[in-house]
Amino acid sequence: MNLFTGHAGALKDAFYGFIKEHKKNHFDKALVVLPGGRLQSVLKREAAQKLGVIANIYFTDFLSLALEVNAAAGDVKPLLPDTYRQDFIIKNILRRRGAAHARGYVRALKAALRDLINAQVTPQILRDIKEENFDPEAKEQLTQLAGLYEDYLAAIKDPRFNTYAQTLQNAAQNAGQSAYLKSFGHIIFYGFYD
Repeated sequence: MNLFTGHAGALKDAFYGFIKEHKKNHFDKALVVLPGGRLQSVLKREAAQKLGVIANIYFTDFLSLALEVNAAAGDVKPLLPDTYRQDFIIKNILRRRGAAHARGYVRALKAALRDLINAQVTPQILRDIKEENFDPEAKEQLTQLAGLYEDYLAAIKDPRFNTYAQTLQNAAQNAGQSAYLKSFGHIIFYGFYD
């Protein structure tokens, strides 16, 4: 494993140098995992200009990689749509709980819940936070959030779909045996900074 750090220009130079050094022929496969589509399109275009040929260099983002690894392992459930359906679920939960909300609140709450799910924080973890770490009002808000979060998890449970977190967990479990990943001579994670 090699780790290169530096500013954007230095990373690109290290990337091109690595590809030139390690991808000796056009049949060698390399996978480049990037944090997003914009960087992916820029790097792909620049790599084609700089290297001339990018045959068998595959560019993907982290979620697409997870979906590919899972599909190769037979897990073909689609990702739970991050759409108005989830907004509707949250609005209904808030309505049932008698909670008023301002414009934009549902999207912000959905993002917070998604972050809790991705970090594998459970509603019980929120409830178990010691009161001495917060003022009583903040502790009460965490307790309310834990209840809302529990309702949300129950509402999105759908056997037809994987959540984003389930998709990543499944990919982590499938990665060790993945014929897809083993088909690449090199896997490069590019542009992640945390």
